[in-house]
Amino acid sequence: MVPADINPDDELLFADDTPEPSRKRQRVPQPWRMLVVDDEPDVHRVTRMVLADFSFEGRSLEIISALSGGEAREILRKANDIAVILLDVVMETDDAGLTLVREIRQDIGNENVRIVLRTGQPGMAPEQKVIVEYDINDYKSKAELTAQKLFTTIVAALRSYRDLVAIEQGRKGLEKVLEASTSLFELRSTDAFLAGILDQINALLDAEGGSILCTAGDELPGSDPTAVVRAAAGRFASLSGKRLAEIPHPSIVHEIVSAFARGSNQYLDDHCAVFFKASGEVRSVAFIEATRPLSQLDHRLVDLFCAKASIAYDNVLLQEHLSMAQEATVFALARLAEFKDPTTGDHLHRVEILTNKIAREMQTRGLAMGDLDDVLVKKIGLASILHDVGKVGVPDSILCKAGGLDETEWLTMRRHASLGAEILLAASRRLRGRTFLSIGAEIALGHHEKWNGTGYPRGLKGKDIPLSARIVAVADVFDALTSKRPYKEAWPRQEAIDWIKARTDIDFDPEIVTAFLGVVEG
Repeated sequence: MVPADINPDDELLFADDTPEPSRKRQRVPQPWRMLVVDDEPDVHRVTRMVLADFSFEGRSLEIISALSGGEAREILRKANDIAVILLDVVMETDDAGLTLVREIRQDIGNENVRIVLRTGQPGMAPEQKVIVEYDINDYKSKAELTAQKLFTTIVAALRSYRDLVAIEQGRKGLEKVLEASTSLFELRSTDAFLAGILDQINALLDAEGGSILCTAGDELPGSDPTAVVRAAAGRFASLSGKRLAEIPHPSIVHEIVSAFARGSNQYLDDHCAVFFKASGEVRSVAFIEATRPLSQLDHRLVDLFCAKASIAYDNVLLQEHLSMAQEATVFALARLAEFKDPTTGDHLHRVEILTNKIAREMQTRGLAMGDLDDVLVKKIGLASILHDVGKVGVPDSILCKAGGLDETEWLTMRRHASLGAEILLAASRRLRGRTFLSIGAEIALGHHEKWNGTGYPRGLKGKDIPLSARIVAVADVFDALTSKRPYKEAWPRQEAIDWIKARTDIDFDPEIVTAFLGVVEG
């Protein structure tokens, strides 16, 4: 649904930079719906005539007719927005109306519709007995129900229905807010979070039109080159990633800029501009096209959601900052190894890439599913660059020696595995959960262990070796074989692949070799 005042081709208006605000469109309120259930056609005719000009709170009355309880039952099973039922008792059977009441409340489960029992034979359904035993809201004899009393009865019933619906909508709206805010707190990346914000506001307002979410820094978005569309949906989906100034809808740009300037939410009948921020630095505005008139309840629910979203936004940014701090620590530690060993830098980068590919290949093939979770797949590549950080404790004379190492030098070199693990474990204890540092410690300690138990420093065997270390062992050896070192020339690629194949079940985990071959030979 495109707002009438938005013309995507109006380049002159956009160039002028003084777009007019969106004009509120007039909507015709939906009428109240009332079901008349009676087997006498004259009752329907007279009811329509008496209520022809009925209006309550600016809404007219739509009257639906059913000539039997069975016909009414079918209507009510399909329509859940009927506000009032004028219901006769005696129709196809003596208690057809009363039977319908029970079905409405129990079988259909409609608790909101107001039921007015209107009978011409009070003796068939005594008022005191019926009002106690059946969930009806009023009882009228046809003889006493004058035009004025009918009007009064309908208004009272509609007022009650309106209040019940408002309570129900409020309850459901609060449930949506709680569910939405809970799901937002589970998101860890800014892009996923902002897309989630847009999805949740759309769901909260039952909006299916176009929507845009734009973020900016401290400058006013109209002149801020960093103000961009971070998420978009519906007819605006193609705008994601564009700068605000590039949006070809001047009225929408005007609403978004105004919301940034005000720092508050703006609600009109056919759209809203929703503002929220994180820690006073990053600000966002979501523009939502409404597919129905927005009520005061909608406003309150969105305001509440925005308050929750701002807290969640702070949480996401904090998580990202912590993650970036961890990554910076990893790179800093890895650089230590680079300074000690000039050949290490490119080697670390290549091992990171190959490790990532092997882990993803294993996940795709369903290998090692008991140990290979999403956290490990996501973090193992960066953690792998720490595998030789312990070399900071190895003398340069040994690291850079052109020839082979003697027994004493070899024992010194082997210490880098346990030394690297000690360094990383000491740092990782300050953080919770599986981090780059804790995974890096597993890798540093275990990447020289061998599948048959002849490796070092602990002589672990098979799956006693951490999965992360077993994966990096293959990537590390392959890159070491195919790279020139002070003590050797680079091997041909295929020769290195064949050697790793030959060492399967001896040095390397067979499942990891399978995934490795899928990467290098696929």
